Amino acid sequence: LYKNDANWENGVLYIGKFLIIAKTSIEGEYAVKDGTTVMADAAFRNSKKLTKITLPEGMEKVSLLAFRDCEALTEVVLPTTVKNIEAYAFVGCTALETVVLPENVEYIGNYAFNNSGITEIAIPANVKGIGKYAFCHCEDLTAISVAEGNEAYSSASGILYNKDKSTIVYVPNKADLTNFAIPETVKTIGAGAFEGAIIEELVIPEGVTAIEAGA
Repeated sequence: LYKNDANWENGVLYIGKFLIIAKTSIEGEYAVKDGTTVMADAAFRNSKKLTKITLPEGMEKVSLLAFRDCEALTEVVLPTTVKNIEAYAFVGCTALETVVLPENVEYIGNYAFNNSGITEIAIPANVKGIGKYAFCHCEDLTAISVAEGNEAYSSASGILYNKDKSTIVYVPNKADLTNFAIPETVKTIGAGAFEGAIIEELVIPEGVTAIEAGA
């Protein structure tokens, strides 16, 4: 299959509705062909000259490690059909400043945007789960917002909490929080919640009963 030139289109290997892999030499803007519904894990990994990717309608998942270390990637166009952003999907995409998550997204995997260049992110109302360290080491991230109606998460002052604010999920690295008093509602400080945040004084309320690894 790999040696059959008929399966390759502009440096990308397709088998029917499946995108198997892209050559790491691919560069510039690329639109995955219409009708493609599944992208293999790590399909575009280490494509260091890829600057823009457009995924077609019908695709429901951004696969594991899909764009890891695509250091020149500045723009991602996701279809309305996407429901899952799998683990490590955009880790190491240091030039990626903005991503618009479609309303149908339900899950953002572990480390999905870790060490990327995003400056802000809006969590849609349908998101039910966000994996550990999903936004850690995003050095320019100033705020995370959550759409009204989300039943799992909330935000305040750009900080991500679970719905009832009993768990602090993540504090953006560039949040303006030199001095921060964790709200009295918080019982748990989630894994990696403050990793990379610049805070000179932190007040932890007596009601906090759990501090998870790497918090």
